[in-house]
Amino acid sequence: KKSIYKKMSEYIDIIKKNNKNTKNIRNICIIAHVDHGKTTLTDYLISSNGIISSNLAGEVRFMDFREDEQEKGITMKSANITLLYEYEKENTEMEEKKFVINLIDSPGHVDFSSEVSTAARLTDGAVVIVDAVEGVRTQTKSVLYQAYKERIKPCLVINKLDKLFEKHQYPYDAYEQIRNILEQVNVLMANFYQKELIESDEHDDKMTVVDSESYFSPNKGNVIFASGYHGWGFRIQDFADMYAKKYGMANNVLNQALWGLYYYDPSKKTIKKKPSAKVTEPMFVTMILNNLYKVRSVIEEGDTKMLKKIVKAMDIAISEREIDYAMKNIFKGSLDEQQKVKNACINMVYSRWLSLSKAILETVVEHLPDPATAQRKRLPHLIPELQGIKKNEQEISSMFMNEDEEDENDEKDQKVKLNRKQRVEMRKIQRQIKKNLIQADTSSDANVMIFVSKMIRLEKNDHQSV
Repeated sequence: KKSIYKKMSEYIDIIKKNNKNTKNIRNICIIAHVDHGKTTLTDYLISSNGIISSNLAGEVRFMDFREDEQEKGITMKSANITLLYEYEKENTEMEEKKFVINLIDSPGHVDFSSEVSTAARLTDGAVVIVDAVEGVRTQTKSVLYQAYKERIKPCLVINKLDKLFEKHQYPYDAYEQIRNILEQVNVLMANFYQKELIESDEHDDKMTVVDSESYFSPNKGNVIFASGYHGWGFRIQDFADMYAKKYGMANNVLNQALWGLYYYDPSKKTIKKKPSAKVTEPMFVTMILNNLYKVRSVIEEGDTKMLKKIVKAMDIAISEREIDYAMKNIFKGSLDEQQKVKNACINMVYSRWLSLSKAILETVVEHLPDPATAQRKRLPHLIPELQGIKKNEQEISSMFMNEDEEDENDEKDQKVKLNRKQRVEMRKIQRQIKKNLIQADTSSDANVMIFVSKMIRLEKNDHQSV
């Protein structure tokens, strides 16, 4: 017990320390259509901090804290948690490697859409989850639009790849499904942008292309491929790092070529933009999906020797003894029991090879903004009075009407009876609040703004019972 308390105390101290450094804070929400895997995926992120066991992740539904949520198996109320993530890559731009991730898990059912609105308003980035088999659904469109309206930067998780692999026998068919999902999501983002342009008075012929930040592309690193229930996931950068060492190619070249219509010719060791008689499938299929399917087929066939070779070649942290133990009962018992053993072995290899929590949290750190960066972009939109605001306080104050204009308005409006001193003081407070918000000021003397997300009307007699 003492060791647990000590660990929790250290955990809280690190959070307190990093809360003062807004560059190392990420405020995110997880949004998706109902049953696309938000809460299950969140379990694995929580398990990365040791709050729950990784063996329970996907089963415990930690963020569904209400009894009715556990009974019905759906999220009804948004729930939040603070996680820590230590960034492992060498990056000279990041002085501090420890990040605080403030995460909100929101409902996916249309009846609880107000919870999503609140989560989007309070965060700076979003993890959008889409089921790889079901694809884009009604509520997917709704939550994407909510994120777009709130000006929060999204990243995309294509979830339940394990089910996609079960559905499609051939890797290329799975690739086509993934590509279709990406196209659908990007079309939605373009439609949101075009709709806003049409409704805006500032329509311009130059403003015809959606902001590149709003597009999802695996090459950009804002798309994650995952199986939330089984705890594995990856970005194409993970495979680019792997193959850069193996083939002696530049990492950035592989990163671009691993998605899209690029083809690798192993005989000439070159990347081509057109298929040939020998190479007909793009590199995402030949160098990523084929390997994932190969692991499945080897385990399904019970080929322990080949599995050991694959694990060694891919440098996966699994011992031969573990493989022998996992594979020894693969053909024992009923067909259902055999399939359970096979699935457990497949997921053991995948999860040790491709860490889900690392893929998602690394993407959050690299591609979603810190509070100060996000506020500068979002606040002028959320609070129109801040439109065109600049950094220094002198320019901030210039947006307010001058004293003569105020005096004139005060004379017209008999209800305003504030004296000159009070008005000047109020303007100072307003400027300070806006400055604190834009800078995401965490100092002890900074002003705090409270967001009231929901109001309920009560009869006068009911007040005492609340």
